[in-house]
Amino acid sequence: MQASLASINSLQATPKEDPAPEGPAKPEEPNYDKAMASLTEAIERKTAELGEDKEAKKKLVALTEQALTAIQEAKTQDA
Repeated sequence: MQASLASINSLQATPKEDPAPEGPAKPEEPNYDKAMASLTEAIERKTAELGEDKEAKKKLVALTEQALTAIQEAKTQDA
């Protein structure tokens, strides 16, 4: 999921600096609703940023499908 969001974010036209890591991350319980909301927000933001770039939008669709598959597989494994 995180890799898919990172790939979606890399489609932007202007590079942004990544914030510095804040030490070791604590493992969290998966929240699939939050993951879906984050994915939806990222897709909406990127769609607007990409404008009329059809090739980039095709890549966005492919990455979205990968992210949805990853979320569904993780949810199934947890069930």
